[in-house]
Amino acid sequence: MPSTPNGYLRQLSDVDIEDPSDDEGSDDSVYNGPAADFVDPAMVQRDGCCRRLCRCLCPRRKVTETGFRLVRADDRRTNRPIVVDENGDMTFLRKVSNVVASTKYTILSFVPMVFIQQFKFFFNFFFLVLAATQAIPALQVGPLFTYVGPLAFVLMCTMLKEASDDIKRWRRDKAVNSAKYTRVNTAIGDLEKVASADIKVGDVLQILTNERVPADMILLRTEFGENEGKNGQTYIRTDQLDGEKDWKPRKAPKMTQDLPGWKDLCGDIQICAKVEAPQMSIDKFIGRLSLRRPGDDNIASEALGLENTLWANTIVTHGPVYGLVIYNGVDSRSVMSYDDHGTDDKTCLLDKQVDFCAKVCFAILIGLSFMLVICRGLRGQWWIFLLRYIVLLSYIIPISLRINLDMAKTLYASRIGNDSKIPGTVARNTAIVEDLGTIDYVLTDKTGTLTKNDMIFKKLRVPAREFSSDSDTQQISLMITRALRRILVAKPSPGVFGKPSRQSLGDEEATGMELLIAIVTLALCHNVTPVETAGADDWTLQAPSPDEAALVKYARDCGIKLIQRDDDTITLECLNITGRPQLRYDIVECFPFSSDRKRMGILVKEEISGQYAYLIKGADTVMIPRVEGYRDTNSWMEGVVDDYACHGLRTLVVALKRLTPESVAQFQAEYREATLDVGEQREDKLAKIVDSCLEEDLKLVCLTGVEDMLQDDVAPVIESLRLAKIKVWMLTGDKIDTAICIAISTALKSPDQSLLRLEAGRVHSAIDALSDLREARNAKSEGLADTVVVIDGTVLAMVLSAGLYTSEFVELIKDAPAVVCCRCSPSQKSEVVRAIKKYDNGQRTLAIGDGGNDVGMIQAADVGVGIVGKEGMQASLAADFSIMEFRSLHRLLLWHGRNCYQQSARMSLFVIHRGLVIAVMQVIFSAMFYFIALPLFQGWLMIGYSTYYTTAPVFSLCLYTDLDDTVVYQYPELYAISRRGRQMSLKAFLGWVWKSIYQGTAIMVLTVILFGTELVTSSLVAVAFTSLVISELLNVASEVHPNWHPLMIVAELLSIVIYVYSMFILRSYFDLDTIFSIGFLWRVSMITAVSWIPVHAWKQIRRCCCPPQHKKLLRAYERAGGRASVGARYVYHDPDNDSVELLSNAAAGSAPSE
Repeated sequence: MPSTPNGYLRQLSDVDIEDPSDDEGSDDSVYNGPAADFVDPAMVQRDGCCRRLCRCLCPRRKVTETGFRLVRADDRRTNRPIVVDENGDMTFLRKVSNVVASTKYTILSFVPMVFIQQFKFFFNFFFLVLAATQAIPALQVGPLFTYVGPLAFVLMCTMLKEASDDIKRWRRDKAVNSAKYTRVNTAIGDLEKVASADIKVGDVLQILTNERVPADMILLRTEFGENEGKNGQTYIRTDQLDGEKDWKPRKAPKMTQDLPGWKDLCGDIQICAKVEAPQMSIDKFIGRLSLRRPGDDNIASEALGLENTLWANTIVTHGPVYGLVIYNGVDSRSVMSYDDHGTDDKTCLLDKQVDFCAKVCFAILIGLSFMLVICRGLRGQWWIFLLRYIVLLSYIIPISLRINLDMAKTLYASRIGNDSKIPGTVARNTAIVEDLGTIDYVLTDKTGTLTKNDMIFKKLRVPAREFSSDSDTQQISLMITRALRRILVAKPSPGVFGKPSRQSLGDEEATGMELLIAIVTLALCHNVTPVETAGADDWTLQAPSPDEAALVKYARDCGIKLIQRDDDTITLECLNITGRPQLRYDIVECFPFSSDRKRMGILVKEEISGQYAYLIKGADTVMIPRVEGYRDTNSWMEGVVDDYACHGLRTLVVALKRLTPESVAQFQAEYREATLDVGEQREDKLAKIVDSCLEEDLKLVCLTGVEDMLQDDVAPVIESLRLAKIKVWMLTGDKIDTAICIAISTALKSPDQSLLRLEAGRVHSAIDALSDLREARNAKSEGLADTVVVIDGTVLAMVLSAGLYTSEFVELIKDAPAVVCCRCSPSQKSEVVRAIKKYDNGQRTLAIGDGGNDVGMIQAADVGVGIVGKEGMQASLAADFSIMEFRSLHRLLLWHGRNCYQQSARMSLFVIHRGLVIAVMQVIFSAMFYFIALPLFQGWLMIGYSTYYTTAPVFSLCLYTDLDDTVVYQYPELYAISRRGRQMSLKAFLGWVWKSIYQGTAIMVLTVILFGTELVTSSLVAVAFTSLVISELLNVASEVHPNWHPLMIVAELLSIVIYVYSMFILRSYFDLDTIFSIGFLWRVSMITAVSWIPVHAWKQIRRCCCPPQHKKLLRAYERAGGRASVGARYVYHDPDNDSVELLSNAAAGSAPSE
């Protein structure tokens, strides 16, 4: 939206200064004038006792504030800030502390809150109840620590992690809260030091160079250097707030900047800011500043906008500056925006699958317990035996699985972050790292994601001719040089934007004049600041976007160089004329680009001629209808725009409007009046005034085409994703033809795929769009499987407007291998992601982007990936994973994602198996000994079994990789196989259940048989437990055979050493004479062989007769002969069978370079 003007002041006479209580009008009339901003504190309602008591009891409770605030620059508490609600009622501002408190716990609340968080999970609560039952003699089945120990271990690990994280947060908070700042003591007119935590609304602070802003403030004045800072301008860095790297200019209000010095901000001068209630948005602000001098009945007021703000956590690059605190603590923009954007609520697919398996285990536990009770007989107090059996078999529930998974996720995140082949990659949300291996949709932005956001000027079209930057730059330079000479020698000079007679000019001269106007307009209509490097001829630009920088650079190449820009003037230098004369322009007003307006403009006054001109550039959809006589000329303009788009160029329409001093004065009067309104409608009023006064009947200047270079290896990456059966959707704000061109060049659309366009003009309603999709699907036997659908923002809005249309739209379009959404707004990007998640059940989405407009879809997707872009790190900071370039996604998904999911799935099933096998042994033991409710293994054996005996080998499964990364790159289809989730399917789970039943039965039955009549309980326990531990270690070894990781071998050997060592310590469980006897050794060997060898042998036989899918793929490729990456590729057409089919694919390429 248009920015507020600089220096718009209003003088109010004493007639305006009336007692608001005497106003017979509505309550709102009290605040219509700036004089009413200086409210008598006696008129303000004070909170009742109940409200004050509530605030004392709930000091950190967030209170929703409406209306606006009146903040006076005064540190004396007699003038507390005032809140005026929507009804006009006034109350003193509640006391809000500026203390930064990101900690989750206090010393007193730590233990209770951790327990509450942990015991809200069913299985933790289940084990707590089990442990409690052991305090009841009738239900006790073993030592209490046997059941308390595992739960205590889980809780202890969680508490250590939470304590460590909270201590780090506390230390960061302490450093921020204790930081010292300089405050202006308005009572004595001097400076004093104050801690950040003690800063209050109404304080006037001095912020030095490179100092963090501690609270949201209004910039009042700047003071640095002899001449610098006198114009009230400074710059701030916002990278810690929104991730953007470019410095942003900030301007002090003229009336406070014009005061003699900072001491005049205090004393008898009264300053009051009327500002909106705390808002979350950091991109807009509405307010008004009023100033009253002693002995003067006039009140000066000035509109406040975003350019007058210093948000908390930004850095002032030039100081000192002085500002008035208007929001602090939880009311500041940084805290509110941080609270709104979180990614902690995302749930990993693997976690859902593990929860399902755990619930099945719980059902097995209850079923086995009832079976034992029924077999024993429902007599006496049978329910006591039922509870005892539940306690005995409780090891079926994998209580340690969550800890193992959390440790694994941390390992994966570290492995991703330390991968030298994708430097700069950061896993910000480790909770969903396994989801990288289960992605079905990739939804990607275009600019800065698929492209480099490195703009190169290509085409310039003035009404008379078209020029190319590749061949015509020198010619343009000569033509505008001739035109400039004519202007500079003329007396009086008509200037560039004057209205000289064109009748005396030939065609060449007229074209040269058009080119001069176009190039000068490109050099003026922007928000770019030139930066000259000291001691060198280097010329760099501080630009809000690469598009604007490309236009200014092209103007320099043509001989018009931007050498200076501030809030008041722009200076251009004519490079190709002797003496390099300068053209100066006064900035009357500037209206920055916004996604709502899709255009930006600047009102300037030419110094050489005194001519006013409004220069504007923007998207063709909003600019062409505003061009004078566009109905007669729109055919050629739209044709040129479409031609540029077909070549993949980003297009802009540039226009101007010459204004008279009278029309400018009228505009300024209307605009000034609207800026003083602090209501919610101010932005709409300003936009309407700009539109009616400046943006009607524009004169076409030129059309531009800028090329955005593709990222490295984009095409191979997208081709690999396509072969991995991942559907890629491109969501862009570009024209439909530009998007199609990019889709073809990035391999999003392959040569053998058809194109279906759904665009406004051809499609008039959602029903039409759905009808076209149905016709395209029914026209081919394979439906939309080989059709790329292109849909523009208008049609997209139609189908997303109602749930009925949206569900059918997703159902029809989900078979398309790729979809291109054009003219897509940021909100539509998020809606598309949510629609896929909602209506294509079970499909996992990944959204990737690089800009602030991509944050919504990144956070809406199951997995959000942000690219560190040229426009900042906002997307990167808001994402679950941050990468440096698009091609890093290739390795992140196909290698890390596949490995993380497979490794966690394998480890999870192994942990479940570990509990099931011992439960089976317990069932058989109880059944063989008259259904006694006594544990087979007690005390330290049970604790050691799930911790120090087997934890390291089982966790080492997270190091196992079945294939090298080169093989995974060569065959992206392997990702499709893994993505189906067979590792955690019901079939896989039941396979492990069967393995547990067999091994548990074999160990227990053989132990009893081999002892025969010589059965001794202690010997039986030692033999059975030793066989169980060795079998588990062998299971780990055979699971990863033959790809053993060195650390796996170390873990296996370490577990053996610990177990042997424990035999000497736990003498109550192990009789050394028995342990070192031949009978013990041959019994253990035979039992272990019978329990493990058949399982391992069956696994090897099955691998030979029915190899895994990836083995089939590799063998089929070998039979075809060769390792060519172009020619034949193998994909799986049917995910429900095991067949492998050969697919001829000449477009398939090698893996992208890392």
